[in-house]
Amino acid sequence: MKLKELLDLTLREVLENYCCVNNLECGYYYGVFKVEDIEKIFKEYNINEDYPEAFNVENLINDELIVSFDEPIKDYDKLVTIMKNLDISKKDTIS
Repeated sequence: MKLKELLDLTLREVLENYCCVNNLECGYYYGVFKVEDIEKIFKEYNINEDYPEAFNVENLINDELIVSFDEPIKDYDKLVTIMKNLDISKKDTIS
């Protein structure tokens, strides 16, 4: 299966069945794997005892986005407020 084939799946299928694996120590990206295969590796190898920072598992979508499925989708005005709070200036527009 190729990564582009994940686009044919539902968001639920992707979130529940696939994760990214990387090395926290050096930032190396190992790739995307099936959750069932990752679980099998954790059962068969002493990752947590031997070298946990070398085998980090992350969701394909940032954890903060999936913490609460009840969180409302924010609007443009919220982005404007964030820009103001960060003191990011507007571009000069020429009409």
